[in-house]
Order: sequence, then C-alpha cells, then structure tokens
Amino acid sequence: MPAATLGLGLATAIGADIDTDYPYHTEQGRAVRDSNQPPGLDDGFMSTLIASGLGSITATCGPDNGLFDPGLYVLLHEENEVVAMDTLGLFTPFADLAGVDEAAGDPSARLAFDRTGHYGSTLFVGDLVDETADTVDPDGSVGLFGLPAPCSALAFDPYGAFDGRLFAVDANGDLQAMAADGTVELFAPNVGSRATMTFAPEGAFGPALYLADPDGGRIHRIEPTHPAGEPAPIWVIESLGIDVLAAAPAVLALSSSGSFGNEVMYVFDERMQAVHRFGPDGESQGVFATGLSSRVSIELPHEGLFAGSMIMIIDDEIWVVRPQGSSMDLIDVLGAWGVCPDDAGCEADLDDDGDVDYVDLLLFLGDLG
Repeated sequence: MPAATLGLGLATAIGADIDTDYPYHTEQGRAVRDSNQPPGLDDGFMSTLIASGLGSITATCGPDNGLFDPGLYVLLHEENEVVAMDTLGLFTPFADLAGVDEAAGDPSARLAFDRTGHYGSTLFVGDLVDETADTVDPDGSVGLFGLPAPCSALAFDPYGAFDGRLFAVDANGDLQAMAADGTVELFAPNVGSRATMTFAPEGAFGPALYLADPDGGRIHRIEPTHPAGEPAPIWVIESLGIDVLAAAPAVLALSSSGSFGNEVMYVFDERMQAVHRFGPDGESQGVFATGLSSRVSIELPHEGLFAGSMIMIIDDEIWVVRPQGSSMDLIDVLGAWGVCPDDAGCEADLDDDGDVDYVDLLLFLGDLG
C-alpha cells in the first residue's frame, strides 16, 4: 500500500473565472502541473482533494444495491489491489488481485460494475494483457471471467436497450458484445483500443452507448432504431462533430439532470488538459475545468456516497468536485461518523476527542467556537 496523502474533507473554493494560471514546473522543456493543486473550475463549483500519492490508479463508484458499499473503488496498479474509499479519502483493503491475475496490475486495467445482474452483480477488472477479466464479489473474493480477446474498457447495459449485454473494447480497437450465455458479436469495428464508454438512459442522450476514442479524436454514439416491420433493432453508429477534440478526447461523463446541468456531456481533452462541456449532439457549452494534466479520468456518480458530485482523478490524486454550498459539503464529516480508526487518523474529528459526533458537525457548520 503506498503512503497516501488523505484530504481534510474541507472543500477548496475556486474563483469565479476559469483559472488557467495554475502552478507548474518544467520537465524536459514541458510545463507540468504541480502536485496537489486544485483544478481551475467554472464559477459555482469547488473541489476537495481526498487522496494523493497513490501511484498509477483507476477507479469507479460502487452501486447502491445493498451488496457493495456505495463508495469509491480504486485499483492500485502497482500493488495489484483494489481498495474501497469513503468521502474522507480513508480506504479499506477490498481485494488482492495479485494471487489470481498479475495482469490486473497492468496500467491498462480498468474497473466496471455489473449493474444488470446477468453476470453475477460483481466488480469486473479488464486489461489488454490476457483474455480474462477478474471478477470481485462483495466479500472481496476474486475469480476469472473469460473474454473473447484482451479487453480493457468494459461496460454493462443497465437499461436493457442493448439486450443487457456486456460490451468490451479489445486490443485491436473493436467493440465486442457478449451475452450472459457467452455468445459474442463483433458489434462495431475500429472504435480505438484506448476507447472509453458509458451508457446513457432515456432522454436526449439515449438510450445510447457513447464512446470516446483518444487515438482518433472522435466521440461515437451508438443507438437502436426500430423500423416498421423489422423484428430486431438496427444499430445506428455516428461520430459527433466535436471539432475542438481533434486533440484527442480521453474520457467522458454524462449529466442527464441535476447540479452538473441538464443533458450535458463532459469530455476531457488530452492536449488542452481541460474538460469541455457539450450538448447531446456535440454542440459546445464551454470549458468546465482547466489546469489538469495529460492523465485524467472523470465520473459522474448517480448513486451512493458520491452522488451529485464529480470524481476527477488527476495523475495519482483523487478530487471530488461539487457545487458550492451543496449538501455534499456535510458528507465530509458525516462519512466518517463514529470512532476514529487509530491507524488511519481522522481529519473530521474537529474537537480531537477520538470520535466524530454531533459536536464535530456543529464545529464544521460554524455553530460552535
């Protein structure tokens, strides 16, 4: 386990304008963002650093289904281990993958939860090394699941419009669809071996599958149509005309409603080191975040402890972005309610009495001196 730096759980407010003058240093003639510096955010948002010093990582939020704790699950590539993290950045060892599959420690490995229930309702870990994915049960036990090819990006159709199947992007950049009975279909060729994807529910975004191809600098949308007289849907694949992303989009997240906007697509631009906002058809809605790095991922959780916020991983740091003045501010205290673990410290224990209780909440709100 690396010597991680845990955040204090107190949000860092960002100025009203986009901040492009962020601290940096120079390495080999290239500007590199200084560690632990908050991203420059659009007006009305703030960020909290909850963990840093984790090395190479990938993460995703757990489902609020009563099986898994609804926190953040982080794969530490160098340790080949998955840890569960709460809103304070305190983590609990969850699954040791090293004894089952060394390939899960490869930097290509990514996480995805089966929210369909067709594949065991487990956590999947895919990589571009071998033709298996690790599966992790709620108790942390690890197994293997056969894939048609080495696949890193995995996504499960939670809405049923794509027959509830598992979709995977293989090392050749082809999109494969795999049914629970093991039937495999080449669904779409040449979407990019580093593509990331997310499913969109009903509404302006869907039902559809969105893919970001960082090598081709394209955003693809795949959606079903149902022509009269056809027994099965016909899949329409199109590339959205997002010109600003010729520099290669790396990841995307969709906000159907709520504090991050109605029908807004968030896309990380690798060359500009910024997150842009777009509408469902690719129309620009401005810049959301600047001052990032070339290694960023974003997620907009719709359930669990981090619902209503954005998880932003910048290099080896985990930031939580939320609207200023939102109720999410209290979660930094409430998430650690109870006795502080001796070995992890407890930043929410504001009165230093060894536990987090109502007094700490009042102190956090400024109601006690």
